[in-house]
Amino acid sequence: MSSFLERKKKKDNQANWIFFFLIIIILVVGGYYIYLSYTKVELSSKDGCPIEGGARGTTVVLFDNTDKYKPVIAEDIKASLMKIKNSVKKYQKLVIYVITEDANDIKPKLEKCNPGSKDDESKLALFLYRNPGMINDAWENGFSNDVDNIIKDLLKGGTSDWSPIFEMIQAVNVKSLKHSNDEYKNENKLYIFSDFLHNTAEFSQYSDKSTFDEFKNNNKTYYETIYSMLRDTYVKLFVVNRPQSESIESMNNFWKDFFIATEAKNRIPQIEFMGK
Repeated sequence: MSSFLERKKKKDNQANWIFFFLIIIILVVGGYYIYLSYTKVELSSKDGCPIEGGARGTTVVLFDNTDKYKPVIAEDIKASLMKIKNSVKKYQKLVIYVITEDANDIKPKLEKCNPGSKDDESKLALFLYRNPGMINDAWENGFSNDVDNIIKDLLKGGTSDWSPIFEMIQAVNVKSLKHSNDEYKNENKLYIFSDFLHNTAEFSQYSDKSTFDEFKNNNKTYYETIYSMLRDTYVKLFVVNRPQSESIESMNNFWKDFFIATEAKNRIPQIEFMGK
């Protein structure tokens, strides 16, 4: 009799423990489900960015496609652009501009936030809440494919008489960086693909080899017009189609001093030469 009672007591204890663990699992799963629902981010149908607060950091590409590119340079540019695309984090915005003759009428070729991919979600979130198919579709069709198509278009190149680099930097700063989400300004980045030979009626580096200080002193009114502050923004220069005799260092570091004056986050911009 005592043996029977002991066995029954043991089974009851096991049942109680199983019931206890089931309750814990239900509470944890239910709590996590409520957490996911509560923290769900609503995205804008316009640009895919969070409706509340906007993009959580902005990556701007300013692209000079006034020239045709040799195949080796085009491939190097494409690879760099793909790296930039893949570096844009979930809920961050990628904006692509093309340098045109009229910086006053500049509009982005693309302006979209990364909605996130399956890799950004935990396995539990995918199991309980997220739809992997919808996530993948949002990434591919709502962001990745659009960026890839723009990159193909950029690499076609073109021709232009003017290259207002100063004005374009100022324009993209005002339109996309200056008024971005204050909480995430430290995430802002500016990537410029160009030969870095500014060419306008007011000042042309094809004929004027002034240092930055000389340019600023001799063109005070023009400089005050085009000056832009890039505080909190990381800057990287991708140098393309620059003649050997006109290397970016040849004018006494004009562009280094230019970006120091803008108070860019990294002050002296990182420089990468395309096709070399």
